[in-house]
Amino acid sequence: MKEEIYYHGKKLKRSFLSDCISIASFEEGFVINKDGSLAVGFEATLFEEEELSPDKFMSMLTEFSAAAQQLPTGTIIQKLDIYWEDTYTVNVSYDAPFFRQKTLMHHDGKKVLKHTCILFLRFSSQEFSPTNTFLALGSKLSNTPFSRLEEKKKEAIRACREFVAAIPHGLTIRPLSDKENEKWLYQYTSLTFHREPIGFERSMVVLPDYMSMGVYLKSVAMKSQAEEVVYAGKNDFGPHGVTSPFLWRLSHFARFPHIVCQSIEIIDDKLFRKNKGLELEYSAQLKIQPRERELAENRQERLVALEKELNERDTRVVKLSLHVITWHADKETLQHRTDHIKSAFGKIGIEAAEEAEDTDNTFFANIPGGGGFLEGCYMPLETAVAHCNFFSPRKGNQEGILLQDRHGTPIFYDPFKYSLDNQHVFVFGPSGSGKSFFNGKMIKDRYYAGHTMVVIDSGSTYRFLFQALGGKYIEYNPESPLRLNPFLIKKKRGRYVPDTDKVAFLINFLAKMWKGDLTKNSLSEVEYALLSKFLTFYYQSIAGEDVPNLIGFCE
Repeated sequence: MKEEIYYHGKKLKRSFLSDCISIASFEEGFVINKDGSLAVGFEATLFEEEELSPDKFMSMLTEFSAAAQQLPTGTIIQKLDIYWEDTYTVNVSYDAPFFRQKTLMHHDGKKVLKHTCILFLRFSSQEFSPTNTFLALGSKLSNTPFSRLEEKKKEAIRACREFVAAIPHGLTIRPLSDKENEKWLYQYTSLTFHREPIGFERSMVVLPDYMSMGVYLKSVAMKSQAEEVVYAGKNDFGPHGVTSPFLWRLSHFARFPHIVCQSIEIIDDKLFRKNKGLELEYSAQLKIQPRERELAENRQERLVALEKELNERDTRVVKLSLHVITWHADKETLQHRTDHIKSAFGKIGIEAAEEAEDTDNTFFANIPGGGGFLEGCYMPLETAVAHCNFFSPRKGNQEGILLQDRHGTPIFYDPFKYSLDNQHVFVFGPSGSGKSFFNGKMIKDRYYAGHTMVVIDSGSTYRFLFQALGGKYIEYNPESPLRLNPFLIKKKRGRYVPDTDKVAFLINFLAKMWKGDLTKNSLSEVEYALLSKFLTFYYQSIAGEDVPNLIGFCE
């Protein structure tokens, strides 16, 4: 369905939304643009928050930069980080215990911020000066934009394969189908991400300070880069922060719907340096005042130093355009969000400006697969990549205990999942930070989930919790020592069948009795295997009313 676009209440010369976007069709996994360029889309699975150390983070940026450097001149890497609001739903079982019900009911229906990252590689055979929207190009397009289309497809496929093969390990990208490319076009132009729109669902009105499309929309653009770019920064968690990307304040830390639009254009690096050098040389020659000439010559020296550094690091100059789009039905709320984005830019030293009449230009120029035709800042490739976010909020586990992450989003946490190489948990924090409270919640939730809980309590911290849950609290008295049987387990179908955890526990228990300090006298693989075999055979041999115990095993 085609929707009309207006400017100050008057129809534009080209009044249909389909005329304002650069996309012509979707074919064989390609986004075919009206200027003859091709784009290939990917859905990216990013690293989870707090997953990488500073060294690994730097290594990841370096590897991504190396992958981008292989791309042909004229390629645009378009990265869209879409943060959208959804409703968290969980099945509330009214047969569940009281506290379990209350926990589920508390989280059910909660508004949460979700994150999706899509990446497009756009390959163009001709260069356009940045004129913002596709609409403004008009007759400047080639008369035969689709010539050599099949040849361009082969070149794009080859470049994409090389790029995908070179991206950092742990960062995965999946090609988008034609249907998915179309879906993202409709979702983007409708600002509807919690479902799949059936087409262009919104009419648009361009106003002096924002764009109206059922909601009010604004854009904030980067105008100049920061003097210092921190490749692996620290967020504001804890006293020292946690390793985060340079633009972490613009990621899911901004707790409202927004889209971070980044485009890295692989320009003709040699031509750019040559033209920039000539420009600075002419500028210095035209300066009359000594101070002005000195400043111009200083800029020349800085360019020479930059070229030397680029050559030493075997990298290149690229063009980065960075915009953040946000929207809301209330103008005042929208302005608060816009101010938040500008403040986030300012805190990292980036000069940014709120776009007014250019909001529609930015919106159309960042359509998925149709990115380009935008002004930007020129910088080294690694610096441009550092402006991209490769982190996503934690997704949690499929099952476990329902908790909240650092941002208040409900997630399931299972510290004892068998995919881990151990099932040990260490809880630490200052006095009064809630360590005992957290452990009490873990005990309660796992007990309600059907697990048998054995807790060694120091200081009677959990006495009342066990009494409330109807458990048994055994207090140690030196005058009447406890008698425990570590070999005893519950019967299953009339037989004693230990699980893998129980066997591992008994092996370590026997090894401790046998060898003492296991850090000095550890079990060999053969000894471990023999003990495991002996224990399994022992439990299989128990018959009748006999009870497994240490003496029986030794006999």
